[in-house]
Amino acid sequence: MICGAEFLEDRGDKSTAEFVRDYADFLETHIERWTVTTQGTLVPEIKRHYIRINPGLIHQCVDEDPNCGTLTLSNQPPGSRSDYPANIIVDAGFLELVRFGIRGPNDPIIQDSLQVVDAVLKVDTPAGPVWRRYNHDGFGQHQDGTSYNGWGIGRAWPMLTAERGIYELAAGHDPEPYIRALENFAGGIGLIPEQVWDAPDLPERHFVFGGETGAAMPLVWAQAEYIKLCRSAADGKNSELIEPVYDRYVRDHRERPAIEI
Repeated sequence: MICGAEFLEDRGDKSTAEFVRDYADFLETHIERWTVTTQGTLVPEIKRHYIRINPGLIHQCVDEDPNCGTLTLSNQPPGSRSDYPANIIVDAGFLELVRFGIRGPNDPIIQDSLQVVDAVLKVDTPAGPVWRRYNHDGFGQHQDGTSYNGWGIGRAWPMLTAERGIYELAAGHDPEPYIRALENFAGGIGLIPEQVWDAPDLPERHFVFGGETGAAMPLVWAQAEYIKLCRSAADGKNSELIEPVYDRYVRDHRERPAIEI
């Protein structure tokens, strides 16, 4: 929307450009209000962090509060629980806020959320660090290695290692460990799998801790994230950063007139 406003302004339509920026500001000022819990329990000392999804059901939540509401997860074992408080389900999707320039890498809530995600979802394998999508994910091989058949155990995704690497570069850290991990996860002629085996070796099924599972390989999305990470590392900067967005919401972040839409 911020980029679209530039196109509009370049064409002389300043009034529409102003409206589009106002609407973008409305969304930006609601990010924390809609997606950050202040009653977190996953890491006892961290009460404030991003959640995966705010279900936003009007009969459950007041003022779109991320502290209340229930999230129904798919791919759960038959007869097991599938409904969870929304504020205890987390993923690393909030890192897009940094990659696209909406929040800075040192934002305190980003930092708190990273600690929660690492405590709940990170797996350190011999090949390198990798993350699961979200807690209680059921998309992946069963514990005994048999194939996913509508439910299973959510395994770790190399794609998330690539996304984390871009964040670390944006934060001024070395992205090389994440590049090396992705290369270690790859199989065959360098194809990156959708998921890697995140449990002890299972020789009878040829699964190795940190090695490929029976999931799709290559996952083209993961291959693309690897290329973006390598390009970012070569350039020494986050290749996904949208400069006009970063200028507005990080470099020049200030209180703007409140607007509700």
